[in-house]
Amino acid sequence: MLENQSYGKYSQITEMSKDELLSTLDNLGYKINKADTFNYFNSANEIHYKAKSCYIVEKDTGLSFANIAARRDNNFGALQNLRYWVDVKHRGIVWEL
Repeated sequence: MLENQSYGKYSQITEMSKDELLSTLDNLGYKINKADTFNYFNSANEIHYKAKSCYIVEKDTGLSFANIAARRDNNFGALQNLRYWVDVKHRGIVWEL
């Protein structure tokens, strides 16, 4: 992981490659469900960009991490930390976790 100082007050944000993200999710027991993941163009803010909305699920149950029945263990906490502090860009597309 590479620390990126260009985020100003959000200097804790870490850039991660697509492969690093997928490996980290796998190690935590999660994966991206490609069937429910989609690309779109974000134009709601002053800054417009291509984005990918990633649908993260538990590998063993297939439940969305956000499902009320999903587990809330240490790996869930690590996933939430990842979603908040990691920035993934692949081929000019921002991955929204």
